[in-house]
Amino acid sequence: MLIDGTSLSLDELEEQIRHHLGAQNCRLIAQQSHRGVQELIAYLVTSGQGATESWREQLQSSLPAARIPQSFLPVSHLPLTPMGEIDDQALLEMAPLTPQTLAQWEHYLRQQDEVEQVAVLTQEHSRVPLPLHLDDLLPDWGLRVPQPHVPEEEGSPAQAPRQSEDRGNTAGAPLSLARGRELRLEPEITTLPQMLLRAAAPDNQAHLTYLLPDGRELVSSYPQLLSQARQVLAGLRLLGLRPQDKVIIQVEACQEFLPVLWGCLLGGIIAVPVAIAPTYAQPTSASTRLFHAWNLLGQPIVVAGSTIATPLRSLAEDQGWHEFSVVPYPTLQACTSEAEPFLDSQPDDLALILLTSGSTGAPKGVMQCHRSLLSQIQGMIQQLGCTPRQGLTFNWMPLDHVGGVVMLHFHASSWPKARSIPSPSMSCTIPCAGSMPSSATRPLPPGLPTSPLACSTSAPRSSVSGSGTSPQCST
Repeated sequence: MLIDGTSLSLDELEEQIRHHLGAQNCRLIAQQSHRGVQELIAYLVTSGQGATESWREQLQSSLPAARIPQSFLPVSHLPLTPMGEIDDQALLEMAPLTPQTLAQWEHYLRQQDEVEQVAVLTQEHSRVPLPLHLDDLLPDWGLRVPQPHVPEEEGSPAQAPRQSEDRGNTAGAPLSLARGRELRLEPEITTLPQMLLRAAAPDNQAHLTYLLPDGRELVSSYPQLLSQARQVLAGLRLLGLRPQDKVIIQVEACQEFLPVLWGCLLGGIIAVPVAIAPTYAQPTSASTRLFHAWNLLGQPIVVAGSTIATPLRSLAEDQGWHEFSVVPYPTLQACTSEAEPFLDSQPDDLALILLTSGSTGAPKGVMQCHRSLLSQIQGMIQQLGCTPRQGLTFNWMPLDHVGGVVMLHFHASSWPKARSIPSPSMSCTIPCAGSMPSSATRPLPPGLPTSPLACSTSAPRSSVSGSGTSPQCST
C-alpha cells in the first residue's frame, strides 16, 4: 500500500506498533482524508489507558514519520466477522473524529444554502437505555394483587371503584404493599431539644452508660448531658456560630460526641457527623471523605475529639487544606458559662445531615429536619412495639451512622423512663496531649479558654444513651 508515496506493508507495520507500544493487538486501516490522500488509523487493544500524543511520541523515536498513523483509537477488542476475520467496516464506524474530519464537515456545511457561519464541535455521547417494565423481564410476574379494604368514614365522599387489569389467578400471591398503622406523634414534642429537655427532667431517672475500652463504665445522667451540651453551645456561640450554620463532628469518644451533637441541636446549629479515620498520620479514604464533606458544606468548622484534634490538624496542614479550622472538644467543654436561652427551633428546621457511604461516588448529604427524625422514631416505637417498660437500649453502631444516632440514641432518648448503654470501643487506648489551634487555623475569639487540652487516657468509640436505663454507643 502507498501512503504519501511510500510503500508500506500494513501487517509488518502493525507488528512494529504492537512491539513499540506494548499493545495486545493492533489493526491499521487506510482511509482517504478530505484532502484526498490516504491516512492511517490505528486501532489499539491495550491493557491500560494511554493518550494519543504519548503513543505518537513513543513511535516518533522508533519509526519514520511516514509510518506513524495519523489517528489512534483505543478499543477493548477487535470485532470479528462471522467468518472469524477482523471486521474493518465495524472499526471504521468507530473512527475518531479528527480535526481534519471536522474541517471537512465545516467545509461541506458552508456550501449549503442560507448557511452563513458554521462551527462543528465534538461532544461525548452516552446511549441512555430505555426503561424496562417488569413485563419485559418477567412475563408472568403480573398477578393482580387485591387492594386492602379500607372502611369509609361516615360522611366521606364516595369514590369510584378502581379498575385493575386481571393478570391471572391471585391465589397465594405475596402482597407487594404493606400499609402501616396511622403514625401518632406526641403533640408536646415537636423538636429534638424538647425531647432532651423532657429526658433531663428532675423526676426522670434515665441515664447513659458508656462502656470504655478498658472495661470500665462511665455513667452519665440526662441532666449532666444537658449541662455539657449547654457548655458546648456556649463555646460554639463564642466562635460566632449562628442558627442553621453547620458543624462537622469528628469525635471518637461517645461521651464527647453526644454533648457536641446536642449542643448543636439546642442552638439550631446543623450537626454533620463524619466517620472517624483509622489514622490521621497519612491520608486515607475516610479523611478524603471528610475533606469532600468539608468542601461540600462550605468549609464549616470541625469539632474534633480530644485524642484526634492534634493529628487531624497536622494532616490538614500537610495536605494543604487551607482554612480548615479544627476546634478541640475540651476547648468547648472548658467554657465556664452555659448557653441560655436555647433556640426555639421549628419542626421543619434542618437539624442533622448524615453522609452516605459514597459507594456509588462522592458521599452525599441526607438532610433531616426535626419532624422527619421524630417521625422515624415514633414509627419505630409503634411498629416494633418498643415501650419504656423494656427500659434498656444497647448501641454498638457508630454515631455517624443513622442506625447509631437516630435508630438507637434518639430512639432511647425519646422514652421518658428508659436507660441507654454504649458498647465497648473497638479502638485502642490512645494517650493524648494537645494545644490550641496553630496559626494555620482560624483564630479563636478571646472568650474561649486558651489552656492546653485536658488529656484523656482512653478514646472509646462507643457510647450508650437513653432515658431511665437505656444506653447508646458508637464503635
